[in-house]
Amino acid sequence: MWSTALFVRRRLGLTVGVRIPTLAYSPMALTAEGQRLLSRKPDAFVEPLRALSNAFGQVQLTLPPWFADVRPFQWAGWEASPLYTALIDLRVTDLEARWSASTRRTVRRHHAHYQFDAAHHAPDVVTTLLRESYTRQARPLPAPPSALQATLSALAPTDACAMPAVRAKKTGEIEACVALLQHQHTAHYWLAGSRPGPAMSVLLDRVWSDARSRGLHTFDFIGANTPSIAEFKRRLGGRLVPYYHVAAHAHPLLRWRHRLSH
Repeated sequence: MWSTALFVRRRLGLTVGVRIPTLAYSPMALTAEGQRLLSRKPDAFVEPLRALSNAFGQVQLTLPPWFADVRPFQWAGWEASPLYTALIDLRVTDLEARWSASTRRTVRRHHAHYQFDAAHHAPDVVTTLLRESYTRQARPLPAPPSALQATLSALAPTDACAMPAVRAKKTGEIEACVALLQHQHTAHYWLAGSRPGPAMSVLLDRVWSDARSRGLHTFDFIGANTPSIAEFKRRLGGRLVPYYHVAAHAHPLLRWRHRLSH
């Protein structure tokens, strides 16, 4: 009725299951029966969750926003902490009306300076711009650049991932690029990087128009938990939505380590 994918590793000599490092959410699927149980009898998940937690020294999951009921995890003895992401409803006719005044001015002023490429496929450019962005923010990459580039190269030929970009007309250089994971009617802002300046705002404006034309309904910014990043997404009209990090610690040493790190 319910399934999830875990990244299994060793910590302090014990086996733990955690979120796949390159993904913001733990991949999850519910059968039709599971969806009915979650809405009508959520306590039916308690025993499977206890069995999962007992199979590892520690289990950590980051639930996607649609899995909003964390009571079964709490009833099973897991800890739950809220996080936030920003969503854009692509069905809104005038998205620009939801932007901040400064963002509207920026996009209007610089829109004509960039060439949009909806079908751009350059994993190396995404990786390079992503690494530069993380360096400026003094943050570590979620995975080694070689692993990210290999993953992007494998996904590039599929319908699951798009890599649109904007190129400065004056220099011919790509100044912003994003890898979008696409599932059903949602596009996820997965891996993104840009040079300082207006390029990313211009890119997102074009991405949303393109996504709407292809029948997508929602754009998920995947996280709004760092002040500067949250402000950027707020100015682009993102609607704040909670999601949850849940953790179970069968071994007390890992529970102690987890609490020290949080």
